[in-house]
Amino acid sequence: MPAAVALDGIIKALLSFPDTGETLLIAATEAVARLQQTSAIAALRNLVENTAAPATARAAALRSFAQLSEPKAELESLLSVAARDPAEALRLEASKLSA
Repeated sequence: MPAAVALDGIIKALLSFPDTGETLLIAATEAVARLQQTSAIAALRNLVENTAAPATARAAALRSFAQLSEPKAELESLLSVAARDPAEALRLEASKLSA
């Protein structure tokens, strides 16, 4: 799949670059999930935990992480962190995914 290969080459840098815009971060996390890019799981986790990143992008990263994460213990751990985060959008997403 050419799109998956192309994305794999840049996704980690894209998700961790401090100047990546909110819209691009959200689109990138959605593409990761759609293309099943399990190699980006660590980058998604880092984005969720990055309190300097936009809350909506962090919530999108959490959604994608939930779609890709195995074992589920990793997801439970990240949901626990997100549920205690000061960002409302992230807490709400954690609540939806926990239900």
